[in-house]
Amino acid sequence: QHADRLLFGRDFYGGKLQDLLATLPLPPSVNFLYRPGERHGSLFLRDEQKQFRSECKAAVRRVGVDPMAGRVELRVLLYFKNRRVADIDNRLKAVLDGLQHGGAYIDDSQVDCLWVERIVRPGTAEECVVLAREIEA
Repeated sequence: QHADRLLFGRDFYGGKLQDLLATLPLPPSVNFLYRPGERHGSLFLRDEQKQFRSECKAAVRRVGVDPMAGRVELRVLLYFKNRRVADIDNRLKAVLDGLQHGGAYIDDSQVDCLWVERIVRPGTAEECVVLAREIEA
């Protein structure tokens, strides 16, 4: 209900239907996205990020939208079960990359407007709700 109130306001939609609404697991922090490779300076995705990208791809497929080609506005709600110390901005890299690799848009450089909020819901699963739409350039 909270997500509906925040995401479906007239200020965001202007009466139009959403382009993409997806519920995902809580994304991994950017601090844990990559692991060092054997060669100096090389980095590889950790299994947690690979799994998150897979979840993003499945969510985009469920919605059945084509990749957005224009400029994008993105709203991200991060649901935590408690007030633990967590930088919400560290979660955004995984979301932006995951949606790109999942086919929500062509490249995350298309995102012109990014809005994020932490919401604490004790006793519930941690998750991420994402709403993306194309906007005028």
